[in-house]
Amino acid sequence: MSTSSGKSSLISELAAHNWQTLDEGFMEAPTSKALSPQSLTMELAWVSAWFDRLLGMMEESPSEAVFFADRSPFSAVFYAANGELLEPVIQAAIEELRSCDIHIMTVHIETEPETLWARINARLEIEPERKLYREDDRSWMDTTVAFYESRKWDLCLDNTNTSVSDLRLALLDAIKTAVPDFEPATSKALTPKASDIAEARLMATSPVKSN
Repeated sequence: MSTSSGKSSLISELAAHNWQTLDEGFMEAPTSKALSPQSLTMELAWVSAWFDRLLGMMEESPSEAVFFADRSPFSAVFYAANGELLEPVIQAAIEELRSCDIHIMTVHIETEPETLWARINARLEIEPERKLYREDDRSWMDTTVAFYESRKWDLCLDNTNTSVSDLRLALLDAIKTAVPDFEPATSKALTPKASDIAEARLMATSPVKSN
């Protein structure tokens, strides 16, 4: 989806409750003077870096670690020129990781379009530089929303009229339903646990890789 659906606030809320969230370095895109950041080659490099970063974190973490991120490799399918060529590669990589007991869940955060557009405009009042990313273009928002709504995600959450605290609880409950052995903690004093999930990530919700 477009920006302002609540993903960054949700990530902050999860971090405040002692869940491991991925740092900004996880989202940094490779750069090139010769190629556009949204060229197929550069987006492929970013996807590779995404999986490399995940594998590195898994090496440093307990076998039952859970991570949350607000960006996924599937965002490259939308951003990249000829991005549809990346989708089967990403799917194959996810399947390969599953065979190693590293499980990735996709979570799509939905927001009613008029509410989303109002949030985007409110954000532009504070951060007008985001117009460089076409965030002032309603048709671009509609195109972005249509892309994400055309996909099949593991989990979908509505954030039209939901507090960030309730959204966090809804996410943990949804994961618990999908993975019965998952043990969601609701207090920062508790240590989150999981048995069958090694990584849970939030889908990209912005037309650019920046917050």
